Amino acid sequence: MEMKRMTGWVLVAALLGSLVFYVQPLYAKDELHLTGKVTSIDLKTNTVMIDVQTVGCRGLRTFAVRDAADMEDFIGKKIDFFIDSAVCDAGAVYAILPQWRVKK
Repeated sequence: MEMKRMTGWVLVAALLGSLVFYVQPLYAKDELHLTGKVTSIDLKTNTVMIDVQTVGCRGLRTFAVRDAADMEDFIGKKIDFFIDSAVCDAGAVYAILPQWRVKK
């Protein structure tokens, strides 16, 4: 009798464990960490031109931001930032996520 009860708990634990590992990737979000120098800002379109120095995304790229005015003081400065994608294709405009910071 005790063995059946133990087997039942093991099955319940295995089911819950597999459910956690199955559901978790559904909420995963791809982000790419980049570093670059802010070269210009367009307040009308809320875009920022950054000379990206990270390998795999190197070069002058345009990124969308929520409020470009927040970044006006950072022209000519190097920043660390995340984009809402796991890739960085040339010509595409990716959104910069809010957790960017000035690199010291």
